[in-house]
Amino acid sequence: MAWTLIRIDFTETCECIFGEKKHYITCGKGYVVVNNEGIEAFCGPQCAKNSKYVTNPNEKVPDFTKGCLVIDVKEQTQSTFNPHSDDKSPSQINNQKSDYINAISYLLLRVEKLKHYPQMRYKKLSDIYGKYLSGQLDNIDINFLLMLGESSIYPEFSYQNLQAIYACDFWINQFLKQNANKDTSFVKEIKSYLVANLALTPSQIKGLNRWFDNTEGKKIVNIKPNAFAIDPTTYWKNKFKK
Repeated sequence: MAWTLIRIDFTETCECIFGEKKHYITCGKGYVVVNNEGIEAFCGPQCAKNSKYVTNPNEKVPDFTKGCLVIDVKEQTQSTFNPHSDDKSPSQINNQKSDYINAISYLLLRVEKLKHYPQMRYKKLSDIYGKYLSGQLDNIDINFLLMLGESSIYPEFSYQNLQAIYACDFWINQFLKQNANKDTSFVKEIKSYLVANLALTPSQIKGLNRWFDNTEGKKIVNIKPNAFAIDPTTYWKNKFKK
């Protein structure tokens, strides 16, 4: 059965679908593959590069995990959101592909992964999402998504900030699921703050990481203290003054 790599995403510890010997994904992120029946599964980074297992081992795909976890230090230098550039270069085709992946990553984060955040709703993005599903995206759509992703006017909706929201949202939910028998009111308060303010303060992230270090069974992950694009303690006050 053919499997195709479609994205890189967060995951709790799970078994890799490939390989002759059973092995597990334990780093908090995995490579999502899909078969011709629409069934999705996770595999590890080495299996994702193996043409024996996947049809597109060298293809760049949306990565929702970049730049937010402490264990991701190596990838931090590769996580910058690159807005579209009209400058010609020998690698123009690769740049266009990167632009497309960045744009789609932004769209899926905002419309799919974070759709339970009321502030994420935007009619124009819903329309673009419909075009994406029908394979009708054009360069105007891609450039618009890139503009949103690197916006300094609305940094709360920037690509960096969406990635940080998604990382915290995912791992908070994992923590709450794994520690349902404990008093997790502090973490629940942080979750509510995140939904309301679209960011966490460095001290909240520090506190959250302490809870993650003491989760049921083993440490989950650590969120980078500077993961967010805004400081919610000052950003919203200044914004409302304008």
